[in-house]
Amino acid sequence: MLRRPLSPTAASPRHGTGPHLTIAAAWHSTLDFMLGVKADVRGGAIDRYWPTADGRLVEYDIDEVVYDEDSPYQDIKILHSKQFGNILILSGDVNLAESDLAYTRTIMGSGKEDYTGKDILILGGRDGGNYVK
Repeated sequence: MLRRPLSPTAASPRHGTGPHLTIAAAWHSTLDFMLGVKADVRGGAIDRYWPTADGRLVEYDIDEVVYDEDSPYQDIKILHSKQFGNILILSGDVNLAESDLAYTRTIMGSGKEDYTGKDILILGGRDGGNYVK
């Protein structure tokens, strides 16, 4: 019975499982993954790639620039996406999209609470959507 080695250094070449085979297997799985990933589409009229707060690069299906202005305070862009609706981008950071409305409604409980005439504190309110609701 052949056993899988615990680490490449503990592998036994006589059983056909040496470090070189472990590396080769890792290379093939990486290559398979890379062949399945489509190439970046750069240089178009509209940039489709935007970084997330944690450093990942995300591709959006941007089909239109709705608004683009460089204010004295920040660069303001509103782009339209088929999947997310209008997306607000401030100084290169995606802030919110029309599709975030479901998130806001979930937090607010779809109007089950009435805060009329009450003092409230909203921490981390992002776009003010909770305040409006």
